[in-house]
Amino acid sequence: MRLILASSSPRRREIFALLGLPFETIAPDFEETLSPHCPAEAEVLDFALGKAQSVAKNNPGGIVIGSDHSLDSRSTRPESNRNIFSTTNSWL
Repeated sequence: MRLILASSSPRRREIFALLGLPFETIAPDFEETLSPHCPAEAEVLDFALGKAQSVAKNNPGGIVIGSDHSLDSRSTRPESNRNIFSTTNSWL
């Protein structure tokens, strides 16, 4: 059975490789459209599911994993906001 990471992110591929399992990556054909009325937690789950479904439809029998993330910049603590920006920059 094939293990497939539905992602085009080199960082996600790197993190997933830490599991030590053989896998392949396939870039999902999925458009992330932000909604101002959707909570970030729900949107992240929707995006991860959408990515996985877009890859799974062409890979029957495979185990497809989709993922997404969100950063919360609403903190009033300056050190938290600095951490968000330094973390984001480390992914680029």
